[in-house]
Amino acid sequence: MSQIDQFQHLKIPLEVIQSATGNFSADSCIGRGGFGKVYKGQLVHSRGEIMVALKRLDPAFGQGNTEFWKEIMMLSFYKHENIISLLGYCDDHGEKIIVYEYASKKSLEAYLASNNLNWVQRLKICVGAARGLAYLHNPTENHLRIVHRDIKSSNILLDDNWSAKISDFGLSKFAPANNQFTFLVTDPAGTPGYIDPMYYETGLLTKESDVYSFGVVLFEVLCGRLCYGNQNLQPLVGQVRDYYLENKISELVYSNMKDTMDITSLNLFADIAYRCLCRERKERPLMIEIVKALESALEIQENADEKAAVRREGILIVKQEKHCHVVTARYKFSDLTPEIRTPYFLDIERRFNFYTGGNRVEVLYKPSVYQDHILALSRSILTAPVWTPKDGGLLIVRIHGAELFGRSNCSCVQLFFREEIRETRSMSNTSNPVWLQEFAFLLEQPPTNETLQLGVIDEVFLGQIRRSREYLGYVNIRLADLINKKWTNESYNLTTGFDSYTRYRLRVELQWRTSDKITTKR
Repeated sequence: MSQIDQFQHLKIPLEVIQSATGNFSADSCIGRGGFGKVYKGQLVHSRGEIMVALKRLDPAFGQGNTEFWKEIMMLSFYKHENIISLLGYCDDHGEKIIVYEYASKKSLEAYLASNNLNWVQRLKICVGAARGLAYLHNPTENHLRIVHRDIKSSNILLDDNWSAKISDFGLSKFAPANNQFTFLVTDPAGTPGYIDPMYYETGLLTKESDVYSFGVVLFEVLCGRLCYGNQNLQPLVGQVRDYYLENKISELVYSNMKDTMDITSLNLFADIAYRCLCRERKERPLMIEIVKALESALEIQENADEKAAVRREGILIVKQEKHCHVVTARYKFSDLTPEIRTPYFLDIERRFNFYTGGNRVEVLYKPSVYQDHILALSRSILTAPVWTPKDGGLLIVRIHGAELFGRSNCSCVQLFFREEIRETRSMSNTSNPVWLQEFAFLLEQPPTNETLQLGVIDEVFLGQIRRSREYLGYVNIRLADLINKKWTNESYNLTTGFDSYTRYRLRVELQWRTSDKITTKR
């Protein structure tokens, strides 16, 4: 029996396909690519009547019989939840059509600059796509390795549940799976902007060529833009390299994610994406490493969101009665941080541009025992990244908030560690600023005999111009105890150069993550 004969059970008559697509009507066309057009239609299948996608190959685009059967063969043998499923094909009357499961959300490319996807959703899509590509590079059941050769955001499809599906195997190549580095000599193929420069220059194809392309996709997801196509912007790969090396990658993050993104999650994501773009193949990570790094970034972000969600489960209602008037004020718990006092001014009524009454209240939120239990569930100290030095670790500094009695100008926190200075964003018009910002330091040795200094700065602005900065106080935190405890979360009294003690307090959470197994915060 020929190889083609073993796929006869997948064959679908042309008449059935013509009926499903309205004879390839314009209304049924949902896209086009370097192979021809893609249609959607209803087909009766073993699963019942289902919506499918149909790729109609056009010989004028350079893909013919070889690419057609190669894709059918690959998708028949290689099955994974993050690889698009083959449902059938048509090879009648000169037509070559491949029938796939229908991905209703279309491609990832359509959502790069969309507010419909938050950071957690984007991470889940990246994790799924990484798992699919890892499977192709390291297949089971003694299959050959597949090098995709055209990984890009438009070839990562999304189903009803936003699950990633790698598609379009027309350019893919088989390669031996038992070698760490497998070189294939072939004419360069792929999409400009995504193609591995080493492959383009030498014609030597490796699985690391896919890794480079996937790194480009990761930065597209992070920055909310394609790697090409906008003449007013610097090419994405060059831009992210510059910003990463200058420790400014957060400035490129897509705007709708900046306020809710956990800094450690961002750093893990950016670190692994940057390694994918290394020019030398041996410096690029394996897809298995990428999966683990992305899973860690996702877990960190979900833990951060879970903690925030605890504070979103209720509304504070304050009623005030004065001069026969009653006012009710409602505040979300998301505006409150545990153990940090938050002031509010309640307006009773306003007449003729002046207030007839009002009252200042101060709210102190203390989580209940039940909420403490929920918070405890998320208190897992994750392992440091896989590329962390053997004897080193990851120092995490999370700035929660402060109590700055009597101060309501803009304020920020400055971190001093190992001759490096970092700052939080500025918070204005509050004596109880809440930053919830996180900083990460990757260290080769534990900071056993070192000190972290944190200073709170009061800033005065005139319009957009900063007029002055004044240190309200600082605290020196010895890190020796942290190495043993792994986690601390405390409020510190601030000191100044004149007074040994002020009324100002700063809440700081510290973590020491190593490459050991996961531990639990105590």
